[in-house]
Amino acid sequence: MLLAAQTHARYSSFERGAPIKEHLPGPPPGENIQPTFTPQFLSTPHLWLTSVRTINTSVSFETRPQWRAPLSGLEGTLRRFAYLRSDFGVANNVTLQVRGAVQQQLAIDATASQPIAGFPVSGTTHDAGDFSVAALIRLLTDKEQKTALGFHVETKLPNTTQSKGIGPNTTDIYLSLLASRKIKSGLVFGDLGIGILTAPRNLDEQNDVLSYGLGGSIDLSRSLKVAAEINGYLTTRNVIPLGTEARGLARAGVSWRLGAFNLEAALAHGLTANEGAWGGSVGLARRFKF
Repeated sequence: MLLAAQTHARYSSFERGAPIKEHLPGPPPGENIQPTFTPQFLSTPHLWLTSVRTINTSVSFETRPQWRAPLSGLEGTLRRFAYLRSDFGVANNVTLQVRGAVQQQLAIDATASQPIAGFPVSGTTHDAGDFSVAALIRLLTDKEQKTALGFHVETKLPNTTQSKGIGPNTTDIYLSLLASRKIKSGLVFGDLGIGILTAPRNLDEQNDVLSYGLGGSIDLSRSLKVAAEINGYLTTRNVIPLGTEARGLARAGVSWRLGAFNLEAALAHGLTANEGAWGGSVGLARRFKF
């Protein structure tokens, strides 16, 4: 009975929306510690949220060989230029996110591609990327402020031009539950939810998929952080609408603090064939306070 009472006391003491204190090595007590942020190259959301009136932003270049477009049947090397990631701290327990590539191009492998009618068959095709807008909301934290629970809602906007063969030009919605746990100098986090994907060839049809993500980051020092994740979605339908097939990616990299900036580099490999072989990204991240 005593054990049950202790367990109840620990997990019934979750506080709604309470800000999480980061326990990082640093200066003596009383000095202001600016918390570090998890590398911007990660896609899996977590609940160590951006501080109020703060923007964490990054710009990167990414290359992905043997990548297959979701609708056109085109395959080749995808390059994303000026891929933007920005996190806006709007409340102690709420962060808004914006993600998307200003420009992307696909160098088409004519041998590997199986294009359907109406799409390019060779050469290089260019397009803008699909941007997404998301909200991360932390609902509960434990008394020690090491564990947090919340949810994530995201809308992917139809910014691409379908005829160019890279993006499906559809509006998709993702809803997921989030959990994060601070462990010494590391952070473990995950999400599990659903995605509602519009079928590009039939806008009256949709594919409801299972979205997932699991990641972690470790502070090797005050200036060096390593992180890794798996992220994607699965479909259980027997007949899958064209353009909504399962996709998944594994990614790992480092973030190195250089003055006001973080230099970030990561390697990635598809968990599904359509996400391609080994690729990578390099970028710069910075935090702005207002």
